[in-house]
Amino acid sequence: NGLLAKALRFAGDILLPPRCLGCGVALVDHAQLCPACWHGIVFASDLAQGRLCIEAGRAISVETAGFRHEAFVCAYTGVARELVHGLKYAERFEAARFMSAQMARTGAWLLADAQLLVPVPLNKWRYRIRKFNQAALLAKLVADGCEVPVCHDALVRVRATRSQVGLTAGQRRRNVGGAFRVPEHR
Repeated sequence: NGLLAKALRFAGDILLPPRCLGCGVALVDHAQLCPACWHGIVFASDLAQGRLCIEAGRAISVETAGFRHEAFVCAYTGVARELVHGLKYAERFEAARFMSAQMARTGAWLLADAQLLVPVPLNKWRYRIRKFNQAALLAKLVADGCEVPVCHDALVRVRATRSQVGLTAGQRRRNVGGAFRVPEHR
């Protein structure tokens, strides 16, 4: 089985050689960035206390019982923005593996105590257009690496919201306020 898997991977690499997710330059492995694209990403660890991304409304937030945890991987600019848009709007699923690995690495401190990953549900018409939920895909890939289960039905969307693109952090909170609920069977 190992030899067959290697042969199939080699054949696949000949047909679809590994390329940088950012610029398309040839690489040794799939779902990676070349050094130039990698250095074009402003990672959270590079930011002074991470305020740039949080102020831009790009933080991953968890709010429960009066406490709040935030984590984010990088500033939502340049190559990082292109990867997100490629996944969401152009079905560039190969970016999800890279993105989920960075999410798991950056959020390891949150995942260490996590009991469950809950992806944010898309509204029905966006799901019909995209045919997948990028949050669910990323949650599954993160969960595969950290053995925290994913629960896809822990939240339901009860109303459609406008796109979050271009909104400030406060506008984003108001936009999604009351848009989700925990179903009664929980």
